[in-house]
Amino acid sequence: MLFTKKSTRALGALIVSVLALCMLALTLTAGNAAHAATLTSTSLSITSVNVTTPANFTETFGWSIDKDVAPDFHDLSGGGSSTSQYTIEVTKGDGTFAASFDGTVCVSNDNQEASADTVNLQVAVQLDSISPWVQVDTSSEPVIPAGGSHCYPYHLDIPMSVIDPTTPYVVDATAVATNDQTGNGQGHSGLVHLPATPALVHNSITVKDSFNGLTYGPLSSSQVVTTYNRTFSCPSLSDVPNTAMIFYDDGTPGPGDTADVHVICPKVSPPPVPPTPTQGTTTTTTPTTPGLPNTGSDPNA
Repeated sequence: MLFTKKSTRALGALIVSVLALCMLALTLTAGNAAHAATLTSTSLSITSVNVTTPANFTETFGWSIDKDVAPDFHDLSGGGSSTSQYTIEVTKGDGTFAASFDGTVCVSNDNQEASADTVNLQVAVQLDSISPWVQVDTSSEPVIPAGGSHCYPYHLDIPMSVIDPTTPYVVDATAVATNDQTGNGQGHSGLVHLPATPALVHNSITVKDSFNGLTYGPLSSSQVVTTYNRTFSCPSLSDVPNTAMIFYDDGTPGPGDTADVHVICPKVSPPPVPPTPTQGTTTTTTPTTPGLPNTGSDPNA
């Protein structure tokens, strides 16, 4: 291959650039290593993994509501009245289970040297190696000073597939820091159990109807809530909404449903509008004398 002077100069510049980048990388690596060497090693240990009892174990029920009206249209243009029947029905779904543990992880920095504060402290918990590690919020004490300790609160959800009140669980915890080389920051809770039965959430409801102003309940199973009639006559709004709403046993609102009735009433002709005088013209009327024809002139002339 033939190299021109121009290509040779370009190749030389490229080689110089690569060498410069390599030197910069070596410098940065050496700087990082020097910084790491200045960190005083700490020694983390987990002194306790506590679990608040009783654990959280719930069964939450979903509800749906259906409101129908028949007929939903009345033509009353010829007068008279007509009646519709409203029906409210609720359906309770299957319960959904959820469980979790709350507690604290207490971490100790066992190195007494003044410069052995933790660097980049991270704490995590998991359940018996059957759930992923969950990071614990360490913002309450992000740095544990030398010889110090701190307890961090945690929340750990139990996967639905392994929720079992008859099975004991263990909460695992780990604590690591950039300047901790001991690997001693491991800990476990004792055996913990879920309650034997779950707390029921949204197990019962009340239903409020906006049209008749009544409240029904408490209701704890699927059922027809009520059926009632309403008679319509004119004058009436063209559309009459009617909403029924679920409220759960903890007071929070649930779903609702609306049934509308459309009513046609006779058309009412508007009153006639008087003519508007033309601007700039004046109309003069000559008074008349009783008994004489009105000729528009003086009768004594």
